[in-house]
Amino acid sequence: MRKDSKNIDLLFERGKRLVESQKLNDALAVFNKILQYDPKNAEAYYYCGLVNRFLARMEEAITDFDQAIRLKSDYPLVYYVRANLKVSMEKYEEAIADYDQAIRYHLPIDRVYYDRGIAKYGAGRYPEAITDFGKSIQQQQKMDEAYYWRGCSYLHLGRYEAALKDFDASIRLDPMDQRVSQMRGFVNILLDRHHAAIKDFDSVLGLIPENIIVVLGREIAMRSLQRDLKNRYTEKKNGGGDEESK
Repeated sequence: MRKDSKNIDLLFERGKRLVESQKLNDALAVFNKILQYDPKNAEAYYYCGLVNRFLARMEEAITDFDQAIRLKSDYPLVYYVRANLKVSMEKYEEAIADYDQAIRYHLPIDRVYYDRGIAKYGAGRYPEAITDFGKSIQQQQKMDEAYYWRGCSYLHLGRYEAALKDFDASIRLDPMDQRVSQMRGFVNILLDRHHAAIKDFDSVLGLIPENIIVVLGREIAMRSLQRDLKNRYTEKKNGGGDEESK
């Protein structure tokens, strides 16, 4: 077909309106029609990929994004969206490579460091994830989540005090996120702060009483606290006995 830029622009407008109206199959047909006019239109492939992503057609979406990048290798938005899709498919290393390209080509989306941090966390690259979450915090992007995931990264590295500090910061920003209170409770157990752990677990159970993991965590904290109190009592008693024998 003969390429007509005015007609293509009108089709793009129509396709985008259909996406906004959630008429996804109709939108896909429009973007495919653009490709009939212009088979090398990278933006049309991007929108086909986006619609296929919304339709949960993951492999088709990847194929469309791949083609868009083949036609326009410096297309940061496509790298970013493909990276997000690959994270959802747990293809973390591939996602990291795409985030790297999105940053290289100056993607105008600040939260890209947070998203790359999530991919690095999923890949077990915890020190690098900590760095990206730190950048996200500096940019004031997704701060409560960035503090939470950086805390989880510190936890994996055995840096319990640093993890506790980040969980504290996350809770200050979003006191209702019971997931963070749960994680902080377990860190407090690891730091032998059993009273604090019980308080964290109680805050979760006040809203989600059937959370079996938290119930077990609270039981561990209670037993540890009782053990500590018993040991202190025994030490005090033995110390008192020594004084009396003198």
